[in-house]
Amino acid sequence: MRIGLAVGKPFGGLGATDLLEYSLALVALGHEVVVACPSSAVDSARLPAGLSILAAGMAISGKKNPIPSTVLACRLAGLLRTAGGDLDVLHEPAFPEFGFRLAPLVRVPSVLDVRTLPVSSAVAQRLGAAILRVQRRLYTRTAVIDRALSLTIFGGSYPEFPLPINTDRFRPGRNEQLRNQLGVGPQDLLGVYVGSMAPVRGLPVLLQAIRTATREGADFRFLLVGGGRADLQALAVEVDRLGLGDRVRLEGYVDYDKVPGYLQAADFAVAYVPRRPQFESQPPIKTLEYLAAGLPTVATNTSGNLRFIHDGVNGLVSEDRPQALGEALARVVKDPELRARLSSNARASVMEWDAKRVAADRLVPVYREAIASFRKTAPQPSSGAARQRGP
Repeated sequence: MRIGLAVGKPFGGLGATDLLEYSLALVALGHEVVVACPSSAVDSARLPAGLSILAAGMAISGKKNPIPSTVLACRLAGLLRTAGGDLDVLHEPAFPEFGFRLAPLVRVPSVLDVRTLPVSSAVAQRLGAAILRVQRRLYTRTAVIDRALSLTIFGGSYPEFPLPINTDRFRPGRNEQLRNQLGVGPQDLLGVYVGSMAPVRGLPVLLQAIRTATREGADFRFLLVGGGRADLQALAVEVDRLGLGDRVRLEGYVDYDKVPGYLQAADFAVAYVPRRPQFESQPPIKTLEYLAAGLPTVATNTSGNLRFIHDGVNGLVSEDRPQALGEALARVVKDPELRARLSSNARASVMEWDAKRVAADRLVPVYREAIASFRKTAPQPSSGAARQRGP
Protein backbone atom coordinates (compact mmCIF):
# COMPACT_ATOMS: atom_id res chain seq x y z
CA MET A 1 0.00 0.00 0.00
CA ARG A 2 0.94 3.65 -0.47
CA ILE A 3 -0.12 5.33 2.77
CA GLY A 4 -0.43 9.05 3.33
CA LEU A 5 0.12 10.20 6.92
CA ALA A 6 -0.85 13.78 7.76
CA VAL A 7 0.73 15.26 10.90
CA GLY A 8 -0.06 18.60 12.56
CA LYS A 9 3.17 18.75 14.58
CA PRO A 10 6.85 18.60 13.64
CA PHE A 11 7.28 15.01 12.49
CA GLY A 12 9.30 13.02 15.01
CA GLY A 13 9.23 15.89 17.50
CA LEU A 14 7.42 16.28 20.82
CA GLY A 15 3.96 14.75 20.60
CA ALA A 16 4.56 13.05 17.25
CA THR A 17 7.10 10.33 18.01
CA ASP A 18 4.37 7.69 17.92
CA LEU A 19 3.57 8.68 14.33
CA LEU A 20 7.25 8.37 13.44
CA GLU A 21 7.29 4.84 14.84
CA TYR A 22 4.10 3.96 12.95
CA SER A 23 5.76 5.12 9.72
CA LEU A 24 9.00 3.25 10.28
CA ALA A 25 7.10 0.08 11.17
CA LEU A 26 4.86 0.28 8.10
CA VAL A 27 7.88 0.73 5.84
CA ALA A 28 9.58 -2.22 7.52
CA LEU A 29 6.48 -4.27 6.66
CA GLY A 30 6.90 -3.41 2.97
CA HIS A 31 4.50 -0.46 2.60
CA GLU A 32 5.29 3.02 1.29
CA VAL A 33 4.56 6.00 3.54
CA VAL A 34 4.27 9.65 2.50
CA VAL A 35 4.25 12.03 5.49
CA ALA A 36 2.78 15.53 5.14
CA CYS A 37 3.77 17.75 8.07
CA PRO A 38 4.54 21.38 9.03
CA SER A 39 8.22 20.52 9.53
CA SER A 40 10.37 17.55 10.44
CA ALA A 41 12.64 16.82 13.39
CA VAL A 42 13.98 13.73 11.60
CA ASP A 43 17.30 13.64 9.79
CA SER A 44 16.24 13.00 6.18
CA ALA A 45 19.56 11.29 5.48
CA ARG A 46 18.60 8.55 7.93
CA LEU A 47 15.17 7.84 6.48
CA PRO A 48 14.67 4.33 5.12
CA ALA A 49 13.70 3.78 1.51
CA GLY A 50 9.92 3.93 1.24
CA LEU A 51 9.46 6.83 3.69
CA SER A 52 9.24 10.33 2.24
CA ILE A 53 8.42 13.65 3.93
CA LEU A 54 6.51 16.58 2.47
CA ALA A 55 7.14 19.56 4.77
CA ALA A 56 5.11 22.79 4.52
CA GLY A 57 7.81 24.89 6.18
CA MET A 58 5.51 26.16 8.93
CA ALA A 59 6.12 26.56 12.66
CA ILE A 60 3.05 25.39 14.57
CA SER A 61 3.52 25.88 18.31
CA GLY A 62 0.04 25.43 19.72
CA LYS A 63 -3.66 25.02 19.09
CA LYS A 64 -5.07 28.01 21.01
CA ASN A 65 -5.40 29.90 17.73
CA PRO A 66 -7.06 27.60 15.16
CA ILE A 67 -6.28 29.82 12.16
CA PRO A 68 -2.62 28.73 11.67
CA SER A 69 -3.65 25.08 11.99
CA THR A 70 -6.36 25.59 9.37
CA VAL A 71 -3.86 27.25 7.03
CA LEU A 72 -1.51 24.33 7.62
CA ALA A 73 -4.23 21.86 6.66
CA CYS A 74 -4.80 23.68 3.37
CA ARG A 75 -1.07 23.68 2.59
CA LEU A 76 -0.73 20.00 3.42
CA ALA A 77 -3.71 19.22 1.20
CA GLY A 78 -1.94 20.99 -1.66
CA LEU A 79 1.29 19.09 -1.03
CA LEU A 80 -0.52 15.76 -1.02
CA ARG A 81 -2.38 16.58 -4.23
CA THR A 82 0.69 17.76 -6.14
CA ALA A 83 3.53 15.70 -4.69
CA GLY A 84 1.88 12.85 -2.87
CA GLY A 85 0.81 11.03 -6.01
CA ASP A 86 -1.84 8.34 -5.88
CA LEU A 87 -2.45 7.28 -2.28
CA ASP A 88 -4.24 4.08 -1.38
CA VAL A 89 -5.32 5.45 2.01
CA LEU A 90 -4.91 8.60 4.08
CA HIS A 91 -4.31 8.48 7.85
CA GLU A 92 -5.14 11.80 9.55
CA PRO A 93 -5.25 13.18 13.11
CA ALA A 94 -8.57 14.27 14.55
CA PHE A 95 -9.75 17.69 15.73
CA PRO A 96 -8.25 20.07 16.81
CA GLU A 97 -5.04 19.18 14.94
CA PHE A 98 -6.09 20.98 11.74
CA GLY A 99 -8.20 23.77 13.17
CA PHE A 100 -11.45 24.36 11.34
CA ARG A 101 -10.61 21.83 8.64
CA LEU A 102 -12.63 18.74 9.57
CA ALA A 103 -12.85 16.84 6.28
CA PRO A 104 -10.07 14.65 4.81
CA LEU A 105 -7.29 16.60 3.14
CA VAL A 106 -7.68 14.68 -0.14
CA ARG A 107 -10.45 12.47 -1.44
CA VAL A 108 -9.15 8.95 -0.97
CA PRO A 109 -10.02 6.20 1.55
CA SER A 110 -9.45 7.92 4.88
CA VAL A 111 -8.90 6.94 8.51
CA LEU A 112 -9.55 9.44 11.31
CA ASP A 113 -7.16 8.87 14.23
CA VAL A 114 -8.55 10.10 17.58
CA ARG A 115 -5.72 10.27 20.14
CA THR A 116 -6.90 12.83 22.68
CA LEU A 117 -9.50 15.42 23.65
CA PRO A 118 -8.76 19.13 24.05
CA VAL A 119 -7.08 19.47 27.45
CA SER A 120 -7.56 23.13 28.39
CA SER A 121 -10.85 22.73 30.28
CA ALA A 122 -13.90 20.54 30.83
CA VAL A 123 -15.92 22.82 28.53
CA ALA A 124 -13.32 22.42 25.78
CA GLN A 125 -13.48 18.66 26.19
CA ARG A 126 -17.27 18.57 25.81
CA LEU A 127 -17.12 20.80 22.74
CA GLY A 128 -14.26 18.75 21.30
CA ALA A 129 -16.18 15.49 21.80
CA ALA A 130 -19.21 16.94 20.02
CA ILE A 131 -17.07 18.05 17.06
CA LEU A 132 -15.39 14.63 16.87
CA ARG A 133 -18.78 12.94 16.67
CA VAL A 134 -19.49 15.05 13.60
CA GLN A 135 -16.02 14.65 12.13
CA ARG A 136 -16.05 10.85 12.20
CA ARG A 137 -18.92 10.89 9.68
CA LEU A 138 -16.67 12.58 7.12
CA TYR A 139 -14.08 9.77 7.11
CA THR A 140 -14.24 6.24 5.77
CA ARG A 141 -13.09 4.72 9.06
CA THR A 142 -12.35 5.95 12.59
CA ALA A 143 -9.79 4.60 15.07
CA VAL A 144 -8.92 5.60 18.65
CA ILE A 145 -5.84 5.37 20.80
CA ASP A 146 -7.64 3.62 23.63
CA ARG A 147 -11.00 1.96 24.28
CA ALA A 148 -11.74 4.26 27.23
CA LEU A 149 -11.46 7.31 24.97
CA SER A 150 -13.76 5.66 22.44
CA LEU A 151 -16.42 5.12 25.09
CA THR A 152 -16.03 8.65 26.44
CA ILE A 153 -16.44 10.33 23.06
CA PHE A 154 -18.57 7.99 20.98
CA GLY A 155 -20.28 5.77 23.57
CA GLY A 156 -19.08 2.66 21.75
CA SER A 157 -16.00 0.76 20.64
CA TYR A 158 -13.90 1.62 17.61
CA PRO A 159 -10.72 -0.06 16.39
CA GLU A 160 -7.66 0.88 18.44
CA PHE A 161 -4.47 2.40 17.11
CA PRO A 162 -2.51 2.00 20.36
CA LEU A 163 0.75 3.71 21.23
CA PRO A 164 3.66 1.96 19.50
CA ILE A 165 7.03 1.37 21.15
CA ASN A 166 10.17 0.75 19.15
CA THR A 167 11.62 -2.10 21.18
CA ASP A 168 14.85 -1.94 19.17
CA ARG A 169 15.29 1.72 20.09
CA PHE A 170 14.17 1.39 23.72
CA ARG A 171 15.90 -1.52 25.41
CA PRO A 172 17.76 -2.24 28.66
CA GLY A 173 21.36 -1.09 28.94
CA ARG A 174 23.82 0.79 31.11
CA ASN A 175 24.97 4.21 29.90
CA GLU A 176 27.98 4.77 32.13
CA GLN A 177 29.32 7.55 29.94
CA LEU A 178 26.22 9.68 30.44
CA ARG A 179 26.14 8.88 34.16
CA ASN A 180 29.69 10.18 34.42
CA GLN A 181 28.73 13.33 32.51
CA LEU A 182 25.84 13.87 34.92
CA GLY A 183 28.12 13.37 37.92
CA VAL A 184 26.34 10.18 39.03
CA GLY A 185 28.63 7.71 40.77
CA PRO A 186 28.62 3.92 40.26
CA GLN A 187 26.82 3.35 43.55
CA ASP A 188 24.37 6.24 43.19
CA LEU A 189 20.74 5.60 42.29
CA LEU A 190 19.31 7.81 39.56
CA GLY A 191 15.60 8.29 38.87
CA VAL A 192 14.22 9.83 35.69
CA TYR A 193 11.10 11.54 34.38
CA VAL A 194 10.79 12.25 30.64
CA GLY A 195 8.04 14.39 29.17
CA SER A 196 6.24 17.69 29.18
CA MET A 197 7.01 20.21 31.94
CA ALA A 198 3.98 22.43 31.25
CA PRO A 199 2.15 23.76 34.34
CA VAL A 200 -0.88 21.59 33.56
CA ARG A 201 1.33 18.53 34.17
CA GLY A 202 1.56 19.37 37.89
CA LEU A 203 5.24 18.53 38.31
CA PRO A 204 5.60 20.45 41.59
CA VAL A 205 3.78 17.45 43.11
CA LEU A 206 6.57 15.19 41.86
CA LEU A 207 9.20 17.52 43.34
CA GLN A 208 7.37 17.52 46.67
CA ALA A 209 7.26 13.72 46.53
CA ILE A 210 11.03 13.62 45.98
CA ARG A 211 11.48 15.73 49.12
CA THR A 212 9.15 13.40 51.02
CA ALA A 213 11.15 10.36 49.91
CA THR A 214 14.45 11.90 50.99
CA ARG A 215 13.01 12.71 54.39
CA GLU A 216 12.14 9.03 54.72
CA GLY A 217 15.78 8.11 54.22
CA ALA A 218 15.81 7.41 50.49
CA ASP A 219 19.15 8.43 48.98
CA PHE A 220 18.98 9.08 45.23
CA ARG A 221 19.45 11.63 42.46
CA PHE A 222 16.72 12.62 40.05
CA LEU A 223 16.73 13.80 36.44
CA LEU A 224 13.88 15.56 34.62
CA VAL A 225 14.22 15.45 30.82
CA GLY A 226 12.11 17.72 28.62
CA GLY A 227 10.44 21.09 28.82
CA GLY A 228 10.80 24.54 27.32
CA ARG A 229 12.66 27.49 28.82
CA ALA A 230 9.70 29.07 30.63
CA ASP A 231 8.58 25.75 32.12
CA LEU A 232 12.10 24.94 33.30
CA GLN A 233 12.54 28.35 34.89
CA ALA A 234 9.35 27.89 36.92
CA LEU A 235 10.41 24.41 38.04
CA ALA A 236 13.90 25.65 38.94
CA VAL A 237 12.29 28.09 41.38
CA GLU A 238 10.37 25.20 42.95
CA VAL A 239 13.52 23.05 43.16
CA ASP A 240 15.29 25.82 45.06
CA ARG A 241 12.29 26.44 47.31
CA LEU A 242 12.22 22.77 48.32
CA GLY A 243 15.99 22.62 48.88
CA LEU A 244 16.53 19.98 46.18
CA GLY A 245 19.22 21.76 44.21
CA ASP A 246 21.88 19.14 44.99
CA ARG A 247 19.56 16.24 44.16
CA VAL A 248 17.38 17.25 41.18
CA ARG A 249 18.70 18.16 37.73
CA LEU A 250 16.57 19.82 35.03
CA GLU A 251 18.12 18.58 31.80
CA GLY A 252 15.75 20.32 29.39
CA TYR A 253 14.64 19.16 25.97
CA VAL A 254 16.62 16.42 24.23
CA ASP A 255 16.06 14.94 20.78
CA TYR A 256 14.00 11.78 20.59
CA ASP A 257 17.01 9.76 19.40
CA LYS A 258 18.81 10.58 22.65
CA VAL A 259 15.99 9.64 25.04
CA PRO A 260 16.89 5.90 25.16
CA GLY A 261 20.40 6.82 26.33
CA TYR A 262 18.99 8.82 29.22
CA LEU A 263 16.79 5.90 30.24
CA GLN A 264 19.80 3.59 30.15
CA ALA A 265 21.58 5.98 32.52
CA ALA A 266 18.77 5.64 35.09
CA ASP A 267 17.98 3.02 37.74
CA PHE A 268 14.25 3.69 38.01
CA ALA A 269 11.62 5.93 36.43
CA VAL A 270 8.52 7.88 37.40
CA ALA A 271 5.45 7.93 35.16
CA TYR A 272 3.89 10.92 36.86
CA VAL A 273 0.56 11.83 35.29
CA PRO A 274 -1.79 14.04 37.33
CA ARG A 275 -5.28 12.74 38.08
CA ARG A 276 -7.06 15.28 35.91
CA PRO A 277 -9.92 14.52 33.51
CA GLN A 278 -7.94 15.52 30.44
CA PHE A 279 -5.17 13.00 31.23
CA GLU A 280 -7.12 10.24 32.96
CA SER A 281 -7.60 7.88 30.03
CA GLN A 282 -4.60 9.03 27.95
CA PRO A 283 -2.01 6.20 27.71
CA PRO A 284 1.39 7.82 28.43
CA ILE A 285 4.11 6.92 25.96
CA LYS A 286 6.73 7.61 28.64
CA THR A 287 5.43 4.62 30.58
CA LEU A 288 5.92 2.32 27.59
CA GLU A 289 9.42 3.69 27.01
CA TYR A 290 10.42 3.17 30.65
CA LEU A 291 9.20 -0.41 30.71
CA ALA A 292 10.75 -1.31 27.35
CA ALA A 293 14.05 -0.04 28.76
CA GLY A 294 13.63 -2.41 31.72
CA LEU A 295 13.20 0.33 34.33
CA PRO A 296 11.29 -0.23 37.57
CA THR A 297 8.54 2.36 37.30
CA VAL A 298 6.55 4.30 39.88
CA ALA A 299 3.30 5.44 38.27
CA THR A 300 0.28 7.45 39.33
CA ASN A 301 -3.01 5.58 39.23
CA THR A 302 -4.58 6.99 36.06
CA SER A 303 -6.44 4.53 33.89
CA GLY A 304 -3.91 5.29 31.13
CA ASN A 305 -1.00 4.24 33.34
CA LEU A 306 -2.87 1.21 34.58
CA ARG A 307 -3.07 0.00 30.99
CA PHE A 308 0.64 -0.79 31.30
CA ILE A 309 1.58 -0.90 35.00
CA HIS A 310 0.71 -3.88 37.18
CA ASP A 311 1.30 -2.99 40.80
CA GLY A 312 4.09 -5.04 42.34
CA VAL A 313 4.81 -6.83 39.05
CA ASN A 314 6.49 -4.34 36.71
CA GLY A 315 6.03 -1.18 38.75
CA LEU A 316 4.43 0.48 41.75
CA VAL A 317 1.14 2.35 41.57
CA SER A 318 0.64 5.46 43.67
CA GLU A 319 -2.03 8.04 44.32
CA ASP A 320 -1.45 11.51 42.93
CA ARG A 321 -0.41 13.05 46.25
CA PRO A 322 3.09 14.08 47.40
CA GLN A 323 3.01 11.87 50.49
CA ALA A 324 1.80 8.73 48.71
CA LEU A 325 4.09 9.23 45.73
CA GLY A 326 7.03 9.96 48.02
CA GLU A 327 6.43 6.76 49.96
CA ALA A 328 6.39 4.76 46.71
CA LEU A 329 9.65 6.40 45.62
CA ALA A 330 11.25 5.63 48.97
CA ARG A 331 10.13 2.03 48.73
CA VAL A 332 11.66 1.42 45.29
CA VAL A 333 14.88 3.22 46.23
CA LYS A 334 15.42 1.41 49.53
CA ASP A 335 14.56 -2.12 48.33
CA PRO A 336 17.06 -3.51 45.77
CA GLU A 337 15.24 -6.85 45.57
CA LEU A 338 12.02 -5.04 44.64
CA ARG A 339 13.82 -3.05 41.94
CA ALA A 340 15.31 -6.21 40.50
CA ARG A 341 11.95 -8.00 40.42
CA LEU A 342 10.13 -5.09 38.78
CA SER A 343 12.94 -4.68 36.26
CA SER A 344 12.93 -8.37 35.31
CA ASN A 345 9.23 -8.16 34.38
CA ALA A 346 9.22 -4.72 32.77
CA ARG A 347 10.23 -5.30 29.16
CA ALA A 348 8.21 -8.46 28.57
CA SER A 349 5.09 -6.69 29.82
CA VAL A 350 5.03 -4.23 26.89
CA MET A 351 6.13 -6.34 23.93
CA GLU A 352 2.56 -6.51 22.63
CA TRP A 353 2.90 -2.78 21.87
CA ASP A 354 5.97 -3.30 19.69
CA ALA A 355 5.59 -0.91 16.73
CA LYS A 356 5.81 -3.54 14.00
CA ARG A 357 3.24 -5.70 15.74
CA VAL A 358 0.88 -2.73 16.21
CA ALA A 359 1.27 -1.74 12.56
CA ALA A 360 0.63 -5.25 11.26
CA ASP A 361 -2.20 -6.21 13.60
CA ARG A 362 -3.99 -2.88 14.11
CA LEU A 363 -3.20 -0.30 11.42
CA VAL A 364 -3.02 -2.34 8.23
CA PRO A 365 -6.38 -4.16 8.73
CA VAL A 366 -8.19 -0.84 9.26
CA TYR A 367 -6.50 0.64 6.19
CA ARG A 368 -7.68 -2.30 4.10
CA GLU A 369 -11.22 -1.97 5.50
CA ALA A 370 -11.24 1.73 4.58
CA ILE A 371 -10.07 0.98 1.04
CA ALA A 372 -12.72 -1.72 0.54
CA SER A 373 -15.50 0.43 2.00
CA PHE A 374 -14.50 3.47 -0.07
CA ARG A 375 -14.63 1.45 -3.27
CA LYS A 376 -18.14 0.25 -2.46
CA THR A 377 -19.50 3.75 -1.82
CA ALA A 378 -17.53 5.78 -4.42
CA PRO A 379 -19.63 6.97 -7.40
CA GLN A 380 -19.12 4.75 -10.42
CA PRO A 381 -18.55 6.35 -13.84
CA SER A 382 -21.35 6.01 -16.34
CA SER A 383 -20.91 3.57 -19.19
CA GLY A 384 -20.75 6.53 -21.60
CA ALA A 385 -17.97 8.18 -19.61
CA ALA A 386 -16.12 4.89 -19.53
CA ARG A 387 -16.33 4.62 -23.34
CA GLN A 388 -15.03 8.18 -23.77
CA ARG A 389 -11.79 7.28 -21.92
CA GLY A 390 -10.93 4.77 -24.60
CA PRO A 391 -10.47 1.01 -24.62
